[in-house]
Amino acid sequence: MSATSRRRPLPKTLAFTCGDPAGVGPRAALASIRAGALPRGVSPLLVGDAAVWRAAGRRPSDGPVLDTRLGLPVPRSGRPTADGGRLSAASFEAALTAAARGLAGGIVTAPISKSSWAEAGYPWRDHTERLAGFAGRPDAQMILGVPSRGLWCAIATRHIPLKDVPGALGAREIAACARDLREALVLLGRRSPRLALCGLNPHAGEGG
Repeated sequence: MSATSRRRPLPKTLAFTCGDPAGVGPRAALASIRAGALPRGVSPLLVGDAAVWRAAGRRPSDGPVLDTRLGLPVPRSGRPTADGGRLSAASFEAALTAAARGLAGGIVTAPISKSSWAEAGYPWRDHTERLAGFAGRPDAQMILGVPSRGLWCAIATRHIPLKDVPGALGAREIAACARDLREALVLLGRRSPRLALCGLNPHAGEGG
């Protein structure tokens, strides 16, 4: 990335995916917009089939729709389906494209159904895996935080049984996770972030 591209301001638009149309995704996205969760001057862009947003009760004041135009029927609530997976995956892909083309400064992902994505034949298990591949960073980490308390964390393992966690963690994996967390915190404006390593055992020891 050049110095010029780093200085280029991001568009003050956030792309909201619809998530799984059979779940709470579309309604949750609309509720957050109506609750005034966006910073002043930031506008929402609703991404996904217009029929999905319509079924969720979208109003013109909620923002424009980037219609993925799959034309599939909106699934009934409460049951994962292949069509639901296709609709939510298309929404996510369109949001990624919008961000890559500079039409959005970031993406807000509504909840998905992993089983729906699998039924639809979408080759990614979750948002994080797809984002890592899209960005060319296969070692990318999920960063979670409570900004009001200055608390952030990165997860070193994902999608494996708890019994397999000890064998999956080594110095290399932990160091890579720490580097990604530090990089994210610096981008968020923390000049000298302090990192703490949680013990695998919540007690971090049993006194011998």
